[in-house]
Amino acid sequence: MTKNLNNSKQTPYAQTEISQRIFEEKQVAVAPSTHVNDELLTTSEACEILKCGLTRLYQLMNSGQLKSVSMGKSRRIPRSAINEFIASLPSF
Repeated sequence: MTKNLNNSKQTPYAQTEISQRIFEEKQVAVAPSTHVNDELLTTSEACEILKCGLTRLYQLMNSGQLKSVSMGKSRRIPRSAINEFIASLPSF
């Protein structure tokens, strides 16, 4: 014998309203990004730009020196992250 977990007799509108309220409560305020149209580069493209190997690129990403985004099993690097990394390097 299974129990009916939804004992309340709510209309579909009331359920939608409750779902919307829960969704709004879970929203996290995010600061507006200045990089709205930021291009995501593959690891190969980032290696070409930085003139480094794949191993060094992953070291930079894992250490937090180079920001990256995980997309499933892949990593993507925003072009702005590469620019920030280059700017943070000491000048000679």
